[in-house]
Amino acid sequence: MKRLALFALALFAIAAGTAPAFAAAASPAVAPADTNVVGSWVVTVTPDPASGVPPFRELFTFHADGTLTEVDDNAPGPPFPFTPGHGVWQRERGAKRTFSGRYLNLIYDPSTFASNGTADIRIKV
Repeated sequence: MKRLALFALALFAIAAGTAPAFAAAASPAVAPADTNVVGSWVVTVTPDPASGVPPFRELFTFHADGTLTEVDDNAPGPPFPFTPGHGVWQRERGAKRTFSGRYLNLIYDPSTFASNGTADIRIKV
């Protein structure tokens, strides 16, 4: 069975501004079908070294109904004080193994738990 070899974050935009470029690699936590992203994937995100943000992992679950959930291994601590992400995904038109999605995280101050807005994140797999 072929595995998804690359997971790229196409756009990472936060309400307060834009984040540095990220690269990511994925391996299946639960093996999905060859041409389907449905399942759970462990993703290692490697931020631009100039950002000062260390690499971190995320767990994505792509559900068959077109929804997705995401959680970071460093939440709720710095550098990303986010809640788990919730969103949707779809297969790109005419593509066999390309998928796009969008999800939201709530952002908060970890010292006071005050709300600081949302992160609107778009992905391409």
